[in-house]
Amino acid sequence: MEGDFGDLYSNCNKKLLKSCIIKAGKIAKLERDSVDYIIKLMECSMSHSYFHEPQGIFKTLEGFSMGDNSAARGSELILRVFELDIYKSIYDRKLNKHVNRYLRFRDDVSIHLTGEPEKMLKIMKIVITGYPKCIQFNVESRLIFGKFLNIKIFNFPGQSKPTTTVLRKASSKYDIIPFNSNISAKYKMMAGLHYFNTNKTHTSSIRELSNQNQIVKTILQEKGFPENEIRKIRKVSKKRPEKQEKKKYIGTTVFDNVSKRHVFVKNVLKNSKLDKDTYYLPAEIPGRKLEQFIFSIRKMRNQLEF
Repeated sequence: MEGDFGDLYSNCNKKLLKSCIIKAGKIAKLERDSVDYIIKLMECSMSHSYFHEPQGIFKTLEGFSMGDNSAARGSELILRVFELDIYKSIYDRKLNKHVNRYLRFRDDVSIHLTGEPEKMLKIMKIVITGYPKCIQFNVESRLIFGKFLNIKIFNFPGQSKPTTTVLRKASSKYDIIPFNSNISAKYKMMAGLHYFNTNKTHTSSIRELSNQNQIVKTILQEKGFPENEIRKIRKVSKKRPEKQEKKKYIGTTVFDNVSKRHVFVKNVLKNSKLDKDTYYLPAEIPGRKLEQFIFSIRKMRNQLEF
């Protein structure tokens, strides 16, 4: 069973997010002042959300605009809160043993169900009706073969672990620059190198890796790459990169003169009942560091033992 949410960001309205923040605050045992503070910031953010189009600058009437700093976290909170109720319903009906895998990243969902058809249909009904009604959930069911993000998954009967490989597209859609193009050689090498590296992280056996590498090699040959250039790309892909200093993924939020959101945020902070000197204290304790978790296909596969 797999699906995705249509227009997720624009369907996450303010009223729905507010109710989920209150519920999440109770689960996390936050003080009421903290919950009120978060709600005020959320309302301020969503009430002053603007986006730029070629025709001009527009204001979002409902939900988040694409690229909004708060869109990913706001939608994630809504879905996570509703998923807690979904898990509880599945567990209360003693159907949890039929759920072999439940994956979701942003708006992409993949669920592996096993057992009698009647039990699986009950679980599907709980999941489909469990998410907010205002957010469209597009679902389809599959037998054995499924996909999640850009991973192809085979759930063979009698095997607890799935077999995974790269989700392939038509050979004509491979983004590889022809070798006789007048573009710089480093860009020609980049696409082929990317596909070889993707094969390493997405395949689950040496045989499958060899098969997928042969596909990429054939396409490179069709694009006019000579054998010595293909070998050079393969050689680079096999090298382990040297350990480098980790990049910082958390940047500074910039506010412009159009939205003037910073003015409203300042007023929220000024009128808040929280003690500003101690509210963010845990992050300043020596030895403690708050870091953002960077999602990657390799991390997910290692965590799930694919």
